[in-house]
Amino acid sequence: MGNGNLSIRYPDFFMCTVFVDILDIWVVPKIIKYANRKEKVYYIAGSGKVSEIFVKRLLKAIGYRTERVESVFERNLSPNCHVEFHKKLNQLFKTIVYIKAGEQIDSIHHIPFCQRDRMITALMLNGYNTLRREFELIESVKTYDFFLQKMKCVVLLHSTFSADCLKSFVTKGDLCILTYLAPFRKKIREREGSYTDELYVVRSMTHELLKACSFFVKYIRTLLLVCCNSVVCFLSKDEQRRTAGNFDFLAVLHLHHTRRDEYNELYWLEDLRKKRELKVLGVVSCGFNEEVYQYYKEKTEALLSEKKLLSLIDFKMYIQLSSSWCYKIIYAFITRKIRLCTAVYLTELMERTSFFEALFGHTGIRYVWNMGETHSSVSIASALAVSRAAGVSFGSTWSMHYYPAPLIKYNRNDIIFLSGNRQVDMLSASDAHVKRYILTGYQTVRHSFQTKADNKNGKPEWLLSSLEKGKKTKVITFYDNAAFFKDDIPSPEEMNQLYRHLLVWVKNNPEYLLILKAKREKYLRYLWKEELSLVEDLKATGGLVVRQKHADLTAGLVADIVVGCSATGLLLLSSAFGRPAVLLDQHNLFTHWPANIPNLTIIDKPADIGEAIQKSLESTTFMSKNSGGNIDAFSDLDGDIRTASYINSLMEALSEGKNIDTTIEFADREYTRNWGLDKVRLRDGEPVTVA
Repeated sequence: MGNGNLSIRYPDFFMCTVFVDILDIWVVPKIIKYANRKEKVYYIAGSGKVSEIFVKRLLKAIGYRTERVESVFERNLSPNCHVEFHKKLNQLFKTIVYIKAGEQIDSIHHIPFCQRDRMITALMLNGYNTLRREFELIESVKTYDFFLQKMKCVVLLHSTFSADCLKSFVTKGDLCILTYLAPFRKKIREREGSYTDELYVVRSMTHELLKACSFFVKYIRTLLLVCCNSVVCFLSKDEQRRTAGNFDFLAVLHLHHTRRDEYNELYWLEDLRKKRELKVLGVVSCGFNEEVYQYYKEKTEALLSEKKLLSLIDFKMYIQLSSSWCYKIIYAFITRKIRLCTAVYLTELMERTSFFEALFGHTGIRYVWNMGETHSSVSIASALAVSRAAGVSFGSTWSMHYYPAPLIKYNRNDIIFLSGNRQVDMLSASDAHVKRYILTGYQTVRHSFQTKADNKNGKPEWLLSSLEKGKKTKVITFYDNAAFFKDDIPSPEEMNQLYRHLLVWVKNNPEYLLILKAKREKYLRYLWKEELSLVEDLKATGGLVVRQKHADLTAGLVADIVVGCSATGLLLLSSAFGRPAVLLDQHNLFTHWPANIPNLTIIDKPADIGEAIQKSLESTTFMSKNSGGNIDAFSDLDGDIRTASYINSLMEALSEGKNIDTTIEFADREYTRNWGLDKVRLRDGEPVTVA
């Protein structure tokens, strides 16, 4: 990898094959300047249907032919294409994007050291979806024959922060990246089945100015509300209303599904309260239904929306911090040190950071718990704020990721609790912003085993009823996956092939009841006609039951065998806890990042599913301390207890006045003494050295 030549000028402007990110009127002058009329002009998509048709006809009238780019994922020239793509993308972010984002952040004066790295990561991830789409275009160009034959190719990208990064990333040679301006572009026309296009954000001047205006309207409204609330509280004779009271934890809660004990984001709280008194303030970051709201309200001392937190913040502190940040960021933009999109994003982020810092200053909160797997402003801002308050941010994750990627950087956590080594490998290879990985085993498995144990013969009533109704004696559980994007894993074709071969096997083995634990039942509509017909036939004859319970590990634990596709978390956990399992891996995910589970059989062809099931059923290793491999470090029920024990040790040390680093080292010693030296890992994934 090297630095590209940014000043490339070909001797004959009309001898290049041109690739365009978005085909609309804004890019036409550049096409005319550089495109070879003998070659087609390739593009990903237009900015709209009408606009795309108009521009294509305009170009045809002046002698240019157009054709949509065939994506690197559509061409699928290698089973490793997804892995290799994200490996390169990850490297791009760890090097070029990090440096350029750092330059933008450093241009803003007086950035505290404890905040710098997180702000850089936040800025990087804000532009992720734009850059990923543009990088997909570049990688697609490299698969075309004329590029491989050393023909000159020009890639035209909208002038953004992402384009600047890609210019520096692309090596010298026959590929040149040039930029153009599109100040009034509003949208793109999404490619059918493209996950990247669904998430793409248009970074035009118009879009960013509208965002800026929207933010300042909201900011002024917040200032007025804070001011009014402060006046009311000052004049109120109610002492309780004038004082916020103290809290220990801020819990940022994201879950908006129906209440599930298996999905409990505060799984550690009950055991921690056995060890010490503490008060938890919950903040709702998205819409809850009433059942979920009541579930978490019972677990916390207060459960509020962001708006209702206004009564708990330090008014003067919020005004001072937010106005200071706004001034510094706007000044950096006016002096042309940062881009408009950077200024808008950072202004929004630091206003939220000021808000939470003022909250912590008034309530005494020094700990933040956050399990959200997105990079929302609440998640990042609360982590930035608690670092300023000399506190600690904690979290965990439910997901078993496919491969290292920038998007799985959990830049909100100082301490993250994980089930096994594979999760550590994924996050450390993605350069996640954490101080410690703590191996606890899967944290909420206790409830699933309790559900299993509380039922007749370890089988819940719904399963016994289905077995009796269909006259079945054995159970096979299928954890499918969301498969309706051509540029994601698994593809619709891969999932449908697995469905077809599995359903045929179940049909030919009538003693088996198939539990279909669908990712979402609505996703079944993406099945092809033949596969959907097989599903309906088996349902009608009592051979198939569809389960829609979120995080339904019990469905795997009660099965005789479990089947799944790609890095399906619930399948991997079922196998880690003793169930034989067969996993379809067509992209070599487990070659690069192995599971090492004795009960897990991995295949690379859907047609092999029947044979693999038969062989896997011949032997079963029941739950033991060694059955979890890289998926679960313990394969027992005490993940929640271990999490609580580490948090308790850290709170104990911090209450004694130790600094953050000394506090974490103390908690490390206590945890490794009880659970092993290899159960606490540093940011690079290496075991911690305990004095």
